[in-house]
Amino acid sequence: MALQLDTHTSLPGDGTLGALAARVWRPDVEGPSVVALRGQDVIDITRAFPTMRDLCETPDPATALQLAPGERLCSITELFDNTPPIPATQLAHGCWPRSTCRSSRPPG
Repeated sequence: MALQLDTHTSLPGDGTLGALAARVWRPDVEGPSVVALRGQDVIDITRAFPTMRDLCETPDPATALQLAPGERLCSITELFDNTPPIPATQLAHGCWPRSTCRSSRPPG
């Protein structure tokens, strides 16, 4: 059995109304980025918060996450579609595959 990420099973019941942070792999920079999930978009906020620790150690991480400027990478659906299923054996050991946005630039 494997876990497949999608918006219905991976986001809270209220979607992205709260402050949601994640790390994604960016092939174009060959490394991870700290992102905010806002609306339907994945926003890279690494310039404001280079690490998750930097974000979490602010006096008000939720507000900092919501207000941090950043670059749109892709939609949340695109991110989940580009994340391979996670085998149960990896879940048991806390191993997660790299999630990537195929396009790091908005269309148009």
